[in-house]
Amino acid sequence: MSGLPMVETAQFDAHWAKRLYGMVEMGQKLTAFLAAALGLALVLVTHNAIRMQILARQDEIEVSKLIGATDSFIRRPFLYHALWQGVLAALLAWGLSCWLSSMANPAIREFAMLYGERVELRVLTPLELAALIGISALLAMLGARLAADHHLRKVEPK
Repeated sequence: MSGLPMVETAQFDAHWAKRLYGMVEMGQKLTAFLAAALGLALVLVTHNAIRMQILARQDEIEVSKLIGATDSFIRRPFLYHALWQGVLAALLAWGLSCWLSSMANPAIREFAMLYGERVELRVLTPLELAALIGISALLAMLGARLAADHHLRKVEPK
């Protein structure tokens, strides 16, 4: 730019780029923390929901144990229920994130144009969506497994 005839002086100011990079890096760290916190919340919520189902079916579980049902036979319906909870939670999160990105993109695009950049939020790719659904289902099943195992250790047929 300084070589142009109408330009008297040109100065490269990288301070704004460092600031933008810092904000992006902070956003990545916050996203990772939020993902971990929400994953833990999914395990705990599923654990509590399955625990409530187990307590509601305590008599059935005791009768099943009396007639020789194994722990895995008793645990299986709760794991299936948790699997569906995890899949539905992932699909709900995906839908909300798609909506959020479509609502926030105009403001983000306008902000990035101030710095001469092109930034846009994108939706998840099919592979990322499959990973989200799989991880969510596994976390929900973990919560169900912990709740069922905890209760089955306590249950002794009378």
